[in-house]
Amino acid sequence: MMQGKKGDQARPSGITERLCQTITEIGFGSLPPEAVEVAKRVMLDGIAVGIAGADEEGPRIAAAHIQSLGGGGDSAVLGMGIRANPVAAALVNGISIHVLDFEPMWMPPTHAVSPSLPSVLAAAGIKKADGRETLAAFIKACEIQGRLNLAGKLYAPALLVHHPPGYLGVMGAAVGAGHLLGLNAGQLSNALGIAASRAGSLIGNIGTMTKATHCGYSASLAWRPPCLRRGALPGIHP
Repeated sequence: MMQGKKGDQARPSGITERLCQTITEIGFGSLPPEAVEVAKRVMLDGIAVGIAGADEEGPRIAAAHIQSLGGGGDSAVLGMGIRANPVAAALVNGISIHVLDFEPMWMPPTHAVSPSLPSVLAAAGIKKADGRETLAAFIKACEIQGRLNLAGKLYAPALLVHHPPGYLGVMGAAVGAGHLLGLNAGQLSNALGIAASRAGSLIGNIGTMTKATHCGYSASLAWRPPCLRRGALPGIHP
């Protein structure tokens, strides 16, 4: 909760709100040029890997499923020549980007691109965002995953119980989409609180088609109402 004396500007009172205040204050102009250049390459790499991965069985099954549900939308599904609503497109694109396991690896271990990029692309398409704002959203989405991962101090894969993109990715996806949707610190706090309750991914599913869905669901869950619909539903604020 934001607290302050009457007439004073409210200040963040919890660690989540303080973090979200910092996140929302960061814009493209404050990003290091090196980070921007790396992000450009990583985004292009993610799109290319997603197009290649779209031919795999897992993404095709997911795409057939979303089409069977009907609907439609304006968000592009990579490599398939179809469009869908943001939730469905983010799901399939996340699976496609991760399925070949060619995306960058971080240390401590995680794959930050496949959960982040589909959510950011969907938001950018809806908001007609320019390249700078899209890059800023993507950088922030990856950065929050890295910082949360460092805080967890799980450097050895043998220590992992959960597949990191399944619990870090949903947080990054919410931050990235939240930037483009214009969420303020309080709204983003709610979005992250709700997103955290959607996190999960068993390490035992590595080696199965389900593994790539960890990334797809992280990308799409950040879009599911009310996670990012202006943060209307309160989430936990530690």
